[in-house]
Amino acid sequence: MKKLLTGVLVLALWLIMAVPAFAEDTEINQDSALKEGNMAVFFNVDPVYTVTIPEKVELAQITADGTVTYEQTAKITANAGVKLLKDYEIQVTMAPSGEDTTFTLATDEGAMLDYTVTVGSNTTAIQSGGLVATFGTSTAAQESELHFSAANPRYSGSYSDEVTFTISVVNSKSGN
Repeated sequence: MKKLLTGVLVLALWLIMAVPAFAEDTEINQDSALKEGNMAVFFNVDPVYTVTIPEKVELAQITADGTVTYEQTAKITANAGVKLLKDYEIQVTMAPSGEDTTFTLATDEGAMLDYTVTVGSNTTAIQSGGLVATFGTSTAAQESELHFSAANPRYSGSYSDEVTFTISVVNSKSGN
């Protein structure tokens, strides 16, 4: 009885595995009552993009009307040929590294100097985690210009900071 039951179960498993997971091809011949068939046509295009963040930006001394500042621009770019899902976009945010919430330059000796970052022609400084670029599907290259500015420091030294850029692909229609 156990051998018979085992044989039936093996046969049942074999039949289950023999059922194809996909629809079968339609065969039409001279004896077919129905002389038409359907075929699915499809292809897949994966999202494609490259966003380039400059390795560094070195602020240059600017003197205007007797006031000294240190300023420079840098561009974040998206390559030509960005392909995203419909209604999706690339969002680039920028924040100071680590636990910092303000953009601050520092020297090895401990001198500190806050600086601002603005985007394009906007004169309002971004905050930590602020949006600095939005790129969409495009055959042309895209860019966002960032302007870095610091006041004239009180102390000499080599001032530096490190910022972190975060790239997200989000649905532009959902408000995310």
